[in-house]
Amino acid sequence: MAHAHLILDRYEPLGIAGSGGFGTVQIAWDPRIQRKVAIKTIQLTEQDAYRAALPGAQAVTAPAQQASTADRWHGVQPWNEFLEQADDADELADADETPETFHALANLPGLDEARTAAMLADQRIVTVYDFEVRGRIAYLIMEYVEGITLTSLLANSEDWLTLDVVAAVFDAVAGALTVAHENNVLHLDIKPDNILINAKGEVKVTDFGLATLADASGAGTTGGGTIGYMPLEQMRREHLDARADEWSLAAVTYEMLTGENPFWAKSLDEAELAIEEAELVLPSLCWQNMDEQLDDVIFYALDPNREDRYDSVRDFAEEVDKFLGNAQAGKNQLVDIVEDALGLNAPPEDEDDGEDEPVRQQGGHGFLKTLFAALGINSADESAPAPHVLVHKAEELPEVDDEPYYADETKPARKPRAPHTPIRERVGARGLAVASRAFAALASGFVTALAAWNFGLLAEFGAGRYPIVAALAIAAAVLAIVRPHIGALASFALFAVALAANGAIVPAIVLVVGLLVWWYFIARESDASSNVVLSLPLLGAVGGGSIVPLFAGATLRPLQAVATSAFAALVALMLAALGSGSLLGWDAATHWVFGGTDINASLISLVTNPATWCVFAGWIAAAFVQSLLSVRGRRWMEVVGLIMAVAVIAVSQLAFGQLSVQLIASLAAGAACILAVIL
Repeated sequence: MAHAHLILDRYEPLGIAGSGGFGTVQIAWDPRIQRKVAIKTIQLTEQDAYRAALPGAQAVTAPAQQASTADRWHGVQPWNEFLEQADDADELADADETPETFHALANLPGLDEARTAAMLADQRIVTVYDFEVRGRIAYLIMEYVEGITLTSLLANSEDWLTLDVVAAVFDAVAGALTVAHENNVLHLDIKPDNILINAKGEVKVTDFGLATLADASGAGTTGGGTIGYMPLEQMRREHLDARADEWSLAAVTYEMLTGENPFWAKSLDEAELAIEEAELVLPSLCWQNMDEQLDDVIFYALDPNREDRYDSVRDFAEEVDKFLGNAQAGKNQLVDIVEDALGLNAPPEDEDDGEDEPVRQQGGHGFLKTLFAALGINSADESAPAPHVLVHKAEELPEVDDEPYYADETKPARKPRAPHTPIRERVGARGLAVASRAFAALASGFVTALAAWNFGLLAEFGAGRYPIVAALAIAAAVLAIVRPHIGALASFALFAVALAANGAIVPAIVLVVGLLVWWYFIARESDASSNVVLSLPLLGAVGGGSIVPLFAGATLRPLQAVATSAFAALVALMLAALGSGSLLGWDAATHWVFGGTDINASLISLVTNPATWCVFAGWIAAAFVQSLLSVRGRRWMEVVGLIMAVAVIAVSQLAFGQLSVQLIASLAAGAACILAVIL
């Protein structure tokens, strides 16, 4: 490459990564150390260029009291006064300092960023290597992060956003800010554009161009920010502390959870009004099973009055982490998102169908979650389908008008996207949440109808018991629509009553104890767990009971999956005692009426049979293994988990028995799930 084309006579330009934050960022190759770097090029004003060209680039000083109040706030002396004090740069450079002076280079664009970032050595903060000025252009040499911005993720991959991903991004940014604050540095421009994610799923904070050094009290000032992401005190030019960054992080987190930024406005006055009178959507309404307490935590950090916020970002993060997902699982999911965005997982060109719109592919842990969610079996941690996003190469990135808003400018910040809710809430008109409640209602009504039909007292009504059974089933369905776990509790409690009414007192007591323990510790916090167990009577009715552990492993965390599978096995045991004698299926067509069955004798026969305990253990082990691997959100790990889970179930069924129709059905169901994940 010709020498004239090199940046700073050294770096080979490769392309433009984007613009914003005072300048344009280029990707370049450093031939000396054989690596890519990011170079922010900043166009200087004539005054800034003159200051930077002073001998030795020494800070030029002048009496602070001569500057106007507004200019002192920016830390820059008025240029006309500056020129009147000396005839040339040499005289200016030799000027005497007094205790009441300030550095004329203190706010040179880019230099503050270099100085500030150089103080912060942390893997969650983009490293700044060097700073140099040539003519009227300043060059900031930084670590090159090959990946995407959070802005890109929210714009192109919002359907695949999970609470785990939100946790991964939040924890990284909160950690970076904590490190900065411990070094008395305030970032003051936290926004999605300044949050980068690389191909390893690592989240990094960049652009300390507006950062300021806090004084001994932890306060500082700044001259800019981005509307929608800066608090009232920053817009009002008040002294700032760590709670300004806390508010910005809360605004970004709110946007990740709800899909909108309600604080965007066209001017500072409108922005202040938007913050003071904001009508905020509860984030918990946008996510199935999100703890409502997280709403209070987010709103606490978003309080317009900083005195009413958390004292530090660390305190804010400790509260948020109690209710978000698994950050490590989210990091693994971010790997898939970024790899797809960079084209690392793009299909071969010869498979292109020639259409403009790319085909979204579902796979991994998310495929089963989507499939099960369609049946109403939603995940407790709400992981969404494995990501597949539009591919944008660095040179193809669209230009984004993401310049920050400054107090002396009128340019508005980027307009937010239209509001949205995650995909798990948006199937058809009502979303997967409706499917979840519908499934819970169907299953609860089914179990209640089974129980009510076998109440001895109702049998005396003859044909008149039909409306009574129907009324009870509808009541249970309504409870399930309101709260799936309440519907499950009511329906299984009635089933226990039906067992007791038919002479199975001890089995009924055992079922009630198991029900209460499972409901109190697991089901109350997870609709997924409720629907997994409710699927057992429906699937078991046609011999598909062994599929339930796969549901538990695919949608629940390991301990939840184990507890839920154990209770499901207990329910299967009680249903098997109605006459089929098999945990794999209770044959509803034959054993719907169990008034003449000796349930106690059947149960004793099942409990004393080693095959029962082998299948019981196989279900628990299969759910645990699959959940342990699938919770990381990687496709290949889910495939391995499914294969291992199906193998465990098969071995447990063969250990004390022979090949059966139920086993063939189990293997076929497992194979179908594996094929679905691979494809």
